[in-house]
Amino acid sequence: MEYLDIEAVASSPSQPPSGAAGPEDTASIGDFIIPDSSQVTIFGTQAVGEGSQTQQYGLSGFNIPNDAPLRASPDYSCFYLITWSHPCDGSESLLRPELDLTKADFGKVIQEAFKEHDVPLLYFCVASEKHSDSKTHYHAATRSSRRHRWRRIARWLLRHRVAVGFKAFKSYLASYKYCVKEDVAPFLSEGHPPYPSEPLQRELRIVDEKQEAGEGCKIRRLSDIAGWVVSRKLKTEREFLAAASKEKNLKSFILDHRDTPGTMLKRIWGMESAERDLIRASKSRMQILEETADSDVCACNGVTSSAIETILTRNEVPVHSFVRAIRRTLINGRSRNHNLMLAGPSACGKSYLIKHISVLFKAVGLSSGSYPLAILDECKPEIFVLDDFRVYQQQAGFAISDCLCFLEGKTPFVVPLPKTSNRADVLYYDDAPVIATVPGPFNCRHLSQEENRMLNERFAWITLNNPIPIDRRVDLPPCGSCFAKLILSYND
Repeated sequence: MEYLDIEAVASSPSQPPSGAAGPEDTASIGDFIIPDSSQVTIFGTQAVGEGSQTQQYGLSGFNIPNDAPLRASPDYSCFYLITWSHPCDGSESLLRPELDLTKADFGKVIQEAFKEHDVPLLYFCVASEKHSDSKTHYHAATRSSRRHRWRRIARWLLRHRVAVGFKAFKSYLASYKYCVKEDVAPFLSEGHPPYPSEPLQRELRIVDEKQEAGEGCKIRRLSDIAGWVVSRKLKTEREFLAAASKEKNLKSFILDHRDTPGTMLKRIWGMESAERDLIRASKSRMQILEETADSDVCACNGVTSSAIETILTRNEVPVHSFVRAIRRTLINGRSRNHNLMLAGPSACGKSYLIKHISVLFKAVGLSSGSYPLAILDECKPEIFVLDDFRVYQQQAGFAISDCLCFLEGKTPFVVPLPKTSNRADVLYYDDAPVIATVPGPFNCRHLSQEENRMLNERFAWITLNNPIPIDRRVDLPPCGSCFAKLILSYND
């Protein structure tokens, strides 16, 4: 059984519909954080039916201003409205409200469910309401002392034959008003406060002003702002800080947090894309190539195939030889004679031939610093694209002995990292292929003749030797779709 928002669609004007607080990309941080203080929930105008008619919804007995803003109800709250209806499929295994349990009995079941999951329930109210088919269903407005999620409680109730739906509110007053709108004798738990008084319009206006300014919304943890970051599509540190500068409490949270803004973004988007990354990791490189070829997303107006064929023809390299080398590299991964090397002088088109790979796969290069492979501790590349590759004997972890083992494809491969109190070397298990460009075969002076020979044997070589004249050079964008179609159009 899926647990759905019971008010996701308003079946009649008597039910306040729930909706997003305007376009997600312009939502305020206050729409994603639950205020610490009890605040009244206002439901603004929404489209009704198939036409363009709009209708104003509000809490029972309230005069809602015409310009009242839309509010999003959070799914992580202190205040929930629990609805228990008759089973739609007539299942005999499920209990039915009023026929099997009274309002007081339903209240006891709710207390047990909250207690079972260590959620402190301060007080609650249970009221009944008649369906259009004359069947009775129950509403329960609950108030806990801390914010919590509802799915565990819903599953526990379902195991006890009570199938319910949950709706989060921003204040107990709002859920209480909706709960008792048709019941003159609701069941109130022990310690329930007196009937809530109606707020003044001035109080409603203050709530709106604080909501817009992000005040009263205490940010305690990174998960509180994750939804806001994702909805605004903030993927760079500059975008994140620019948007956060407009939110008072978020600025304080970022300045006082031990993690850098970049680290926060990495964790948020890593969690957001985890499922997609897992699905992609289960696919082979050729499957990804085939899916890209079928996508029909062209960024070059169809010139990539002809440009590649022109470059290869100028250098007397058969197109099928280049395609076969790419296919073998993708199929076999990083291994002897299947790493691909394009050699030749500048302006032959080497970089253009391989830059389409970076669009198809998550590609990284290697730095010329002391620890070039340290990047493997930060990301998991699908392919190495080493443009203008060089071997530096002084590099830690990538001297000739390490380089030969790495290009050989041995796993696990020890990746040396700068030593700190909480950081040690890591093991690398993937077989991400290596595609590189160099001016010519390796003949490094700091390497012996045998070491140069062994290094050259780690690659399958394609040599280009006809530079493009300056007056004929053009900048063309990479296109993964056209490149994938070209590779798949030739059969071995």
